Amino acid sequence: MLSNVYIISDDPRNHKDDEEFISNLLLVLHQTESLGSFIQLRLKSLNGTEYETFLTKLNERVVSQTLSSSSYTTRLLLNCAKPEELEIIFGLVKRFNFGGVHLTGISLEYLKSNPKIIESMANTKVIAASCHNRSDLELSAQLGLSFVVLSPIKVSVTCPSEIQLGYDGFKKCVQGLGLHVYGLGGLSKEDIPHIVAIGGVGVAAIRSFWHEHQF
Repeated sequence: MLSNVYIISDDPRNHKDDEEFISNLLLVLHQTESLGSFIQLRLKSLNGTEYETFLTKLNERVVSQTLSSSSYTTRLLLNCAKPEELEIIFGLVKRFNFGGVHLTGISLEYLKSNPKIIESMANTKVIAASCHNRSDLELSAQLGLSFVVLSPIKVSVTCPSEIQLGYDGFKKCVQGLGLHVYGLGGLSKEDIPHIVAIGGVGVAAIRSFWHEHQF
């Protein structure tokens, strides 16, 4: 059963250093242990060997400083922003025993015309995606994804947008799909009951969850 809290990390470069990012991750993992929430690692500013080196360091800290390291690492999802890196990301998820991947809208659309990639996803435990409209949601349902986020619901500081769906827009988009959908964009734990009441599973957030630890 999915938690009604989905945590999205900020980019490591928005932190003082790698240590601050990893320490915050460990704190969030501890604080949400009873919730079992997934945490999406957004590492978009890191490339190539820098990306893999950072993940190695992060994984070592998670494993060494938690009593139940396996359950902690399996709550981590790697964000995949570039379709051409999908197979690499799947390989890293397997290597570090992470929970799965979170696809951006571009990567999601790429899967539609690349069935071989879909086949390679078979052993990936969790596959989530970012959606912005009904079409994205329908494609996610067709691909059998674990869950998705739909945004933006409200005005967001971390991910600004000129148009917001609002509760009504969220309700219309998710209706009748049978898909697990989190609301994202300017939301906090206070919005969880409202999102659940209109067909969602809960709330995803960067500021409220990753930075403010308001679970």
